[in-house]
Amino acid sequence: MTKISALKAGAAPLALGLAILATPASAQDVAPAAAQPAVEQKEQAPSAPIVVTGSILRRVDRETVSPVTVLSSEKLEERGLNTISEGLQRISANGSGTISEGWNNGNNFAAGANAVSLRGLTVQKTLTVFDGLRMAAYPLADDGHRNFVDLNTIPDAIIERTEVLKDGASSTYGADAVAGVVNIITKKQVKGVHLNFSAGARDNGDGGEYRFDATVGHGDLDEQGFNVYVNGTFRKNETIFARDLEYPFNTGYLGNICDDAGHCMATPSRWYQFAVNPNGSLGGSSISNAPMVAPGTLTGSRTGEYQLLNPDCSAFGSQPQTLPNSARGLNSTTGLYTYASNVCQLDMRKAYGTARPGTERYGVSFRATVRVGETAEAYVAANFMQANTYSQLAPAAYNDQTTPPGAVTFNPVVLPVYVCAAGRGTIDKATSVNTSTGCTAANGQLNPNNPYAAQGKAALVRGRYDKPRTVETNNRALRAAAGITGSFGSDDQWSYNADFTASEVAVDRISENYLIPQRLADVIANGTYNFVNPSQNSAAVRNYVAPRNVKTSTSRLWQAQATIGRTLFELPGGPLQAAVGASYRNESINDPSANPENVANPYDRYYGINAVGAVGSRNVASGYFEVGAPVLDEL
Repeated sequence: MTKISALKAGAAPLALGLAILATPASAQDVAPAAAQPAVEQKEQAPSAPIVVTGSILRRVDRETVSPVTVLSSEKLEERGLNTISEGLQRISANGSGTISEGWNNGNNFAAGANAVSLRGLTVQKTLTVFDGLRMAAYPLADDGHRNFVDLNTIPDAIIERTEVLKDGASSTYGADAVAGVVNIITKKQVKGVHLNFSAGARDNGDGGEYRFDATVGHGDLDEQGFNVYVNGTFRKNETIFARDLEYPFNTGYLGNICDDAGHCMATPSRWYQFAVNPNGSLGGSSISNAPMVAPGTLTGSRTGEYQLLNPDCSAFGSQPQTLPNSARGLNSTTGLYTYASNVCQLDMRKAYGTARPGTERYGVSFRATVRVGETAEAYVAANFMQANTYSQLAPAAYNDQTTPPGAVTFNPVVLPVYVCAAGRGTIDKATSVNTSTGCTAANGQLNPNNPYAAQGKAALVRGRYDKPRTVETNNRALRAAAGITGSFGSDDQWSYNADFTASEVAVDRISENYLIPQRLADVIANGTYNFVNPSQNSAAVRNYVAPRNVKTSTSRLWQAQATIGRTLFELPGGPLQAAVGASYRNESINDPSANPENVANPYDRYYGINAVGAVGSRNVASGYFEVGAPVLDEL
């Protein structure tokens, strides 16, 4: 087997970390311990009590009874992990259902987004918050029904640490925290100028990754009573095409994967056209880029074998292939072979596949923090993040099925004897055949795409559109937050905090080269589509048969929450504390279907574009309390 080289996406970039013009003070208000690992269990108490993720009590870390894992941003970067999402992928609790950039490759949901699935309970059951506050959900749900928060909303340069609560926290956060909570905590203080640049690529030079961020901060909370900082970030991951990978990731043919006994994987994937298996049978996809035609009737009955409409395979980026009789599909009843011996073979994964979508992100963030009196601290923060992605898939087949609801099949696709300018295709839902066109010898001409037209025979056509399907997304995330926290009373036994946040995520999804069967039937009827040499088709014809599909999905959220707590008295194990809290939020989503059901004409819908959509809103009010009673050090 060919040796597979590793993708050097972040573990070995050209780390050109520039920390210039920085003051000697730390970039954040509490410096991490020198020996702190990148992923650790919280054991050491900080210098002052804090609110731990999953609790509304002010307590030291070691007092929490729930397992909280801390990911230090500095240590992750030292290990070559450029993003917090990469670090989260490496914790053992992050299981099946995780959404990563590699997974977002031409799918109908979540393009360019990242999300965590703790305990394998899906991203919908893992709540992601920023500084303890909710964020508007990514408006394209995973598989159409699992909402999640995109980890890429906050730039990594301003993240101080990430706390992962691996137990359910529904009593504090709600039902979407059944699997746990990921709390991304941003820096509340940055001083000086901090610049960072890194670049890297795979060992063969492709798949470049570039990252640059700049953070400028001023003020000292302890000495001056304020701090304000601004951050700008840019990150780009170039598209990695399957053809540039090593075997077996660069191909749809897996026959060269064998064990020591010589047993090989015989069946090619759907990404491979017309492969002959070792046993002589036909493998892979039987719908080639090069169109094939067979004589038949207007009702879709085939009376001969499929043969190449254009024998020049190179015109379709393919290679000639000779099929043995065992792979030609003999019908024992009719005595007909399905395919002629000469076909065009293509490794579609090598020709079209993307292994990782191209992504480009840029944004700006701001935060100001100020001391209010001696015991309170207020802040205001805002950030904007733009993310653009690109990926592609194999070309769409002429004969296919529209997506549910109301899915209908267009197969076989019939080329009629006559075409005319006024021709319009009518697809019969009962037979799935374009039965009539309105064209005759009196008002039309012989079909130039049908080699059997002069004999008065229809032709059945199998093939693919000559351009790959592509998906681009433009994702804009806006977030603002403000709050105050402090204490009062003798010995500051009372503590409180109040926060407000508002956010919006808007995603433009742009799908190109997806066919609409009704329009395909129309250009067949009027003869304007060139099946023999599709590269000669005009832009007007292409825009008609495969129009650009654009949909914009938006989600919004605003939330207000407050807590107040008090230290009552000391127990042998520590202070007895009690706290109460309340929260109110409004969430809304407007995710229209990109391919809505069309009862009147079900064929006037796209192949392959998902029909899922959601529109709605809700208001959620909650109240909660917590009591912490450390009866003994051990209890």
